[in-house]
Amino acid sequence: MEGYNRVMAALTENVLTVSVLLSVFFLPVQTGCSKNSSLGITAPKTLEGLSGSCLLIPCSFLVMSRETSDEERQKFDVSLQSHPDFGQDSQNVTYNSSHPEDDHEMNTTGNLERFDDRRETIGVWITDEHGVESFPQNVIYNSSRSQNRYTVNIIGNLTEKNCTTLFSSIQPIQATKFYFRMENGPFRATAVCDPVQITMRDSAWSPRIEISGDVKEKNSVTVTCSALTPCPQSPPGLTLNLQPNPHRQMERNKDGTFTTIIQQNITLSEIHDGYNITCSARYPVKGGKNTRRTKVALSVSYSPKNTSVSITLTKGRWVELRCSSRAKPPVSVFTWFEKTSNGALKVGEGENYGLNATEEEAYYCVAMNDVGSQTSPEIRLIAPVKAYEPADEIAERKGTDFYQIQTTLFSGAGLVVLVCLLKIVMWYHKIKRKTPQQGHTPLGD
Repeated sequence: MEGYNRVMAALTENVLTVSVLLSVFFLPVQTGCSKNSSLGITAPKTLEGLSGSCLLIPCSFLVMSRETSDEERQKFDVSLQSHPDFGQDSQNVTYNSSHPEDDHEMNTTGNLERFDDRRETIGVWITDEHGVESFPQNVIYNSSRSQNRYTVNIIGNLTEKNCTTLFSSIQPIQATKFYFRMENGPFRATAVCDPVQITMRDSAWSPRIEISGDVKEKNSVTVTCSALTPCPQSPPGLTLNLQPNPHRQMERNKDGTFTTIIQQNITLSEIHDGYNITCSARYPVKGGKNTRRTKVALSVSYSPKNTSVSITLTKGRWVELRCSSRAKPPVSVFTWFEKTSNGALKVGEGENYGLNATEEEAYYCVAMNDVGSQTSPEIRLIAPVKAYEPADEIAERKGTDFYQIQTTLFSGAGLVVLVCLLKIVMWYHKIKRKTPQQGHTPLGD
């Protein structure tokens, strides 16, 4: 704050006389802009800067005269208020410049002279922080001075009417509107109808991802990542996850601002569908870097894949065939063909196809969408086809089958019992024959 006061004190000392004269002689500033314009600029009406980074204001000015056509005035959107300090060059009033030493170049009537590129041209930027009519107290930069309130550099050639200006990152921008003023000997004017409104932000801008070309398999597309570049002297670093170190370049926009871009060409396939492309933008700022990222998922169209036929057996010899496939966009048409000795014969359309299998036959399907088509492997039906019995018929036969099983078991058990009885009878007769022989054995003395 102390340094700021010293600068302001020096500035006030240089223009004290001018301030007094302005307050005495100048007419009140009127709203609206006069058709008798003397100075207009072409520059973006609004600009956004990043805290800790520089800011470029692309700017060119046009000196207007009474002979300037209305069409040319409208082209540059130039019309100024009727205040003499703001460019009206036909007022018979005493004029006082921001440089008292230049007063001798003013004619005695106060009429302003024309712009002359052979004379030294001085560029001045002022703000509206105290009202634009408070000139010269609101001067923040004058190209003829070594010390200014803001660290600013007019990098354009003023003799060529180029007022492009670079605001340094050293000092934060506090004002919202900035006005350009040009002093060329006795010709002096301020473009009060063409303010540049500047806003500052703490977070960087998210980069933008664009994909050019038809996003289909086998096609080559260009992936572009771009980022706003308000400070071309320190452009953001960009990276894509498709390539480690893509070439970075800057492009000039129609309004004179810049954009940093990187590009990568890729040939698409089905595996790219759903792939996340990520772009990172790293802005160099005072004290480090400010990074933002953007992610975009690829949506790749591809022809049918993994096309196949499945079979379902129903009652009798009726067979249901089903064609399945994976595609994006989904399959629009399924076509069925029978392979015959005379070639392929179209037999139907749709996801399912039913037929009565009576002999050996071969079938296949073709799946198609907007991208392409794919043919399934053949499925061969071998006659006779064994019919599948539904579950309800099996349930009806359950009782009969159980009775048959019981009868078989009982018959087997009876046979076993009969054999056992027969063996017992035979054993009994054998024992009975042996018993009498043992009763007639002679006794010893």
